[in-house]
Amino acid sequence: MGADVSSSQQSRLEMIIYEANGKRYLECEYHKRIVHSRKQSRQEMVIDEANRKRDLEREYHKGFADGLSNGLAAAVRCAVYLSIALVVVLALLIFIFNEHQKQLYHLFLTMSLKD
Repeated sequence: MGADVSSSQQSRLEMIIYEANGKRYLECEYHKRIVHSRKQSRQEMVIDEANRKRDLEREYHKGFADGLSNGLAAAVRCAVYLSIALVVVLALLIFIFNEHQKQLYHLFLTMSLKD
């Protein structure tokens, strides 16, 4: 009878050990999952930060290029307007000079005819 109690206690003890090992296993698996998810979240955070930084750099360079092209376009427009104004001023000067030259020529002719 002592052997029966002993084997019953033995099997009960084995069951307790088995349950304890199962709990430890579950706790270890839970801990592994938490650590893995934290690592994964950190990696995702690092990747997100790198992507955000890359996007900001792209926006900066795009804005710089847009500003440069807008500035260049404005400079070209200014040069075109100035050249048009210069052509108009030169045309007016030539017209005025021609009219003045005609008047001088007529004046010279009238003076030479009087003589």
